[in-house]
Amino acid sequence: MSRSGAVVFDVRKNQVSTVKKETGLIALSITGNDIGFTAILKACVFYYFGNCDTAIANARRNLYNPQIFNGYSALIKEIQRNFMTTRDVTTIYQTAYLSFFEDYTEQCNKVRFNRALRGPLMLQDTRKYYLKSF
Repeated sequence: MSRSGAVVFDVRKNQVSTVKKETGLIALSITGNDIGFTAILKACVFYYFGNCDTAIANARRNLYNPQIFNGYSALIKEIQRNFMTTRDVTTIYQTAYLSFFEDYTEQCNKVRFNRALRGPLMLQDTRKYYLKSF
């Protein structure tokens, strides 16, 4: 199941039903769009839209939104109901978002992700702040 830009509701509505019943492995990497991860990238990393602190605050608020949690829980239950009863074994992997930056070296201190707009340098302190904030 894969679709760029999808939120939990989209996955439940449009993607679960397209998976074949004989599927033995389901990998999920979801909720980034639900919380606004793209807004964080645009404001904090690529530096071309929005305010970084606002994007992070919105993502934190969305992260604890009961609708997102309940939608995610309902998705897992739906997958279990649809697939785990039709096969001997169906494995569900929920992948986490990896740390976007490493913060233990100065190697990226001269890197900009958006050179055209003179985005921020990815200084070690900046990366530490982003990792702590996400």
